[in-house]
Amino acid sequence: MPAQQKPFDQLDYTPELISSLLSASSAIGALDARVSASPMAAAWKRRASWTGYAAALRLQNEPFEEIDVIAHLCDFTLPAREKGPTTGEVFTEYEMWSHTVLGDAPRAPLRGEGEGALFAPDVPAILRALTTVDLAARADMSIRPWLALPSILSELLLTSSSLPCLVIGDHGQRFAREPRMVVLRRLLAQLRSAAEEGVERLNRLEQSRALFAAAIRDVQRPGALPKLAALFSHEPALAPIRVARVLSMSRAGAGKLLGRAAELGLVRELSGRDTWKVFLARDIVQSIGLEPAERGRPKKIDPYDHDLAPALTAFDEEMAEIDALLSESSGRKCS
Repeated sequence: MPAQQKPFDQLDYTPELISSLLSASSAIGALDARVSASPMAAAWKRRASWTGYAAALRLQNEPFEEIDVIAHLCDFTLPAREKGPTTGEVFTEYEMWSHTVLGDAPRAPLRGEGEGALFAPDVPAILRALTTVDLAARADMSIRPWLALPSILSELLLTSSSLPCLVIGDHGQRFAREPRMVVLRRLLAQLRSAAEEGVERLNRLEQSRALFAAAIRDVQRPGALPKLAALFSHEPALAPIRVARVLSMSRAGAGKLLGRAAELGLVRELSGRDTWKVFLARDIVQSIGLEPAERGRPKKIDPYDHDLAPALTAFDEEMAEIDALLSESSGRKCS
């Protein structure tokens, strides 16, 4: 049994702790504001749920990276990577959790939650959330305590909705090996970093939306490119057979459509010529580090460019139609 550890909410408020609390709260608030105002909020939250679940798996010492989570949930095999023998088992918690952070399903109470002393009225919401997860992580050795933080932050009104990327934790929480203040400040730094990275990923996703809109506007005979763009916002990893099924076209036609998008620099093919082709959305390629960072100042597309307004509107309409189509289909892959 781990030694008795002082709850985070009972630690002394040092200047360093107050600074860490303010920095983390500010970063979370900035992310919440950006997501609330973004036309890509739903697509971002799906992606953020994969990021968050990957973080929780690492806290459980499972040897999976974010790309492995995406590959499993989007049902594809990435060249040069193999699925581990326990892949299916470690994803059993994802479906229920995703219904909570992406939908309206209530959060299941954590083991021991509500059994301890009440928080003092002046304890900041972020400290209440971290204390709740910290106590639960020692009472329950499963993945569930780590996954609860985004919902708890929302319940405490620190965010307007669950932000699934805010899954953080420290192995030291379950073992009395370091001073509690050290662990707490490390958690607050993780929260700040996760929120800041969340903003960067939302920027990439919005940039991808603008790039697709610009391509649709500028190319002759865009054909099914708008529908493909909308589909990539929901399922960032696509094979020709999946595109053919969803967009009701031939497999050959779907392959040509994906190839055209790759030629325009909108998506990236991850498989070789002799393997089954898989195409990944550009924002995901950049976020998980499969593409080296561009040097210099890359050309940017302003997503608020007035000239793009009609194409952006068309993109959003296609995205709503694809969302409705996939929600009704039992063959939807990415959750």
